[in-house]
Amino acid sequence: MKFKTFIAIALVVMLSLVVTPVVSAADVGPTGVDDTAGVFLYCAGTSAGTADAPTGVAGAAVTNDIVTNAINYGVLEFVGDVPEEVDSFSIGTNAESTGPVDASLADVVEGLTTVDDFGLLDDGDDDAANFDVGTGGCFVGGLRAIPSVRDALVIVPDGTPAIGMMGPSVVGDADAAEAALDGCEIFIFDDAELSGMVITLSSPSNNIVIEIDDRQIDPYTADGADDTLIAIDLDLLEDEGLFDGTYIDTISVCDDGIVMTGAPLFPAMSLEIDAIATRSLVRYQGTGTPGYWKNHPDAWPVDEITIGGVSYTKEEAIALMKEDDKKDKTLTMFNALVAAKLNVLIGNDDSCIADTIIAADAWMEDYGPAGIGVKAGGKNSPWREGEPLSLELDRYNNGQLCAPSRG
Repeated sequence: MKFKTFIAIALVVMLSLVVTPVVSAADVGPTGVDDTAGVFLYCAGTSAGTADAPTGVAGAAVTNDIVTNAINYGVLEFVGDVPEEVDSFSIGTNAESTGPVDASLADVVEGLTTVDDFGLLDDGDDDAANFDVGTGGCFVGGLRAIPSVRDALVIVPDGTPAIGMMGPSVVGDADAAEAALDGCEIFIFDDAELSGMVITLSSPSNNIVIEIDDRQIDPYTADGADDTLIAIDLDLLEDEGLFDGTYIDTISVCDDGIVMTGAPLFPAMSLEIDAIATRSLVRYQGTGTPGYWKNHPDAWPVDEITIGGVSYTKEEAIALMKEDDKKDKTLTMFNALVAAKLNVLIGNDDSCIADTIIAADAWMEDYGPAGIGVKAGGKNSPWREGEPLSLELDRYNNGQLCAPSRG
């Protein structure tokens, strides 16, 4: 059997994307030209008719199918679908004629649980399917730690710049569903006519602000079902000098505070967030300290580790890490080096620490093995050479260099 496949091309428009301070976004219709690499707008419906008499079909755009595939294959990780991931939210003024804005944490979490009001992805209950923000309302959150489930996660670039074309719409496995998302890492689903919003992507070293106007794309889709996907690619933002290439740990999506005006007016005149998502493959845990690794043996990615040319089983290494290191600096170095190596093994960026790990390994080979009894005092103590290496490893393990702390 042959399947016909489709590619969704972003309805690209003039966006304003800046590092603070924020400047005004251009209000451009569906024929506008995008000059901002890294931010793409996709509609879930077809465009036909006129603004006063829309006849386009809701859910007819192939974006609807591409998103459905991503959900069915478990490619997307949602942000704000559990209370722990909601840092804060504020309630805007009521600009909805079909019901009140969402005023409780439970309402916010319910609305952000999954993509269920995008095109034909419809659960039949608009209020439950979205976080109805209201004019001037806001969401702030991230992939925070969930007790007994997981540690905090961050979002990293995947190394594949987006080209502004999603697809195909027919896929046979999770890898193909992932590839169809065009390398973007962050997705914001807006219900009904595109409402003006301010998106902020942040971390300790980043503050990326994206402004989108009311109806910045405005396809003529009947019943106001011109739902919009805002897809963001961190690799292109890095190429533009707007992102430092590390990670994003906080996403803020806020209504722009302007009530939508002009025909056609549908019930949604302010921001309705259907979902905020990232791809499961671009989220990862940050660095752990020696204290974390010695108390979480199940988190170790290996059963054996080599330090200074000596191999230790996981159990042997943990036993040494639990010893008092005050009178033996080989144990201090051992603790820091084990943690750093494990942090790299689970996928953390090592560009800032690789040379230090090599030097610390060499120090342990010269003055170890762990537990041999190297003291800190004295002008000829090997620790004069080893301490700066250990301190640098500690900075890395605590998330102070090129990789975040696991939080």
